[in-house]
Order: sequence, then C-alpha cells, then structure tokens
Amino acid sequence: MSETRFSFGKNWENYLKGGLNKGALENSLGSLKFFLGNYSVKNKTFLDFGCGSGIHSLAALMLGAEKVVSIDIDERAVKCCEKLRGEIGCNYNWETRQGSLLDREFISRLGVFDIVYCWGGGPSYW
Repeated sequence: MSETRFSFGKNWENYLKGGLNKGALENSLGSLKFFLGNYSVKNKTFLDFGCGSGIHSLAALMLGAEKVVSIDIDERAVKCCEKLRGEIGCNYNWETRQGSLLDREFISRLGVFDIVYCWGGGPSYW
C-alpha cells in the first residue's frame, strides 16, 4: 500500500527562499520560551521532531541548548533545515536526520534527550 502525504518540505523551501526571516525567528524564540515555561534549555539536549525549516531548532540553540537533533519525515524539510544550519554556520552541535516518529526502530536508536519538542499536526489517527 502506497502512503500519500502532503509534502511540507515544498512549503519550507518557499519559506526559506529569501533567507532567514528575523521576525519569524523572534516569533519562534517567543513560542519556544512559552512552551518551556520556567524550564531552561540551557546546556540540555533538544530533539526537534517534525523540524520543518529548523527554525525552532535554531531557537533552541540560541537559548543555550548543548546539542540539537532535528528530524523530519519529509526529505525536503530535512534539506531546508540543513540549509538553515549552513547559513548560520552551525555544524558542531546541531545535526539533522530524516525519519519517522512511527518507526520504532529509528526511535530506539536516537537515545535520550532532555527535551523532546514536536510542534504541528500529525496523522488524524493519533
């Protein structure tokens, strides 16, 4: 059975065409701070599942995350995240991977993270 899903990566390619949007980054920082509440990401490991453009991953780094892993099922989204990572020149503590949240074997190889962040929609059967 072939699975059909919307390619969000196409949207993220268009979103990043003009480079990093400073206003969007500020919104992402505010959103992540709100999500975290009083919990600090500083010196913590951060897993961004469904990373899209990678802007929330970048926000986590800006807030002091020690290590960020960005994952998306959409290959184009992963490439967008890698493009963003390259634009800011951050390769030492930020990695990207393509994978599915529904793939238990993939998940089991990820390890343990202090913060797991997953923003957005998922399949309607969740």
